[in-house]
Amino acid sequence: MKQLYFMEFDPQQSSGVHDEMLLSLPPDKRQRLLRCRRESDRLAGLYSDVLLRCLVCKSAGVRYRDIDIRKGASGKPYLAGRPLCQFNISHTKNAVAAALADAPVGVDIERLRALDDAVARRAFSSNELRLLEAADDRVLRFFELWTRKEALVKCRGTGLTGDLRALDAAAALPGEELATFRAGGCVISVCSKMKFDESDLKKIEEADLIGLWRDYAS
Repeated sequence: MKQLYFMEFDPQQSSGVHDEMLLSLPPDKRQRLLRCRRESDRLAGLYSDVLLRCLVCKSAGVRYRDIDIRKGASGKPYLAGRPLCQFNISHTKNAVAAALADAPVGVDIERLRALDDAVARRAFSSNELRLLEAADDRVLRFFELWTRKEALVKCRGTGLTGDLRALDAAAALPGEELATFRAGGCVISVCSKMKFDESDLKKIEEADLIGLWRDYAS
């Protein structure tokens, strides 16, 4: 099994269903989302979590109310009682992504925006910096490299710790497959030992997610 979903949303198009969705989440998750200052951040967190739960219901046959997401010693979330159902979620401004696989998986999504060269110098390996400097579109290349690095550490469960310059996400990595895609105004990278390709990336509309949630959470 391997699935990769992407959704963009408009925070100005408020929906009365959002409060209901929040109530369907565990209390700790709900409280974290309610503390978000910006509505767009709260919606991104809400939608990414609900999307994941609906995909788990659909793929693993787990009832929505029985989904038990916990965190391991390294902080990486996992699905209790379902070791073969691996997942990861990510969100950026007005967009979310979710990945499921039969092996550890990491996903990162970033909306294209102004490039911060200081971040590249602090986080990129010499090879990544060389590729960035040689790129015709430096903004696109920066976010391709950054999302690959994020997806890799999320797959490994190590987080963005240590010297990121020692981690070269542009190089071949035995046993780890990295793939990067464009979707809307975003860049998405996914890492797993399973190879993801363009046909695995599915776009879901906001209305479709709400329909899935009504089907599985009711």
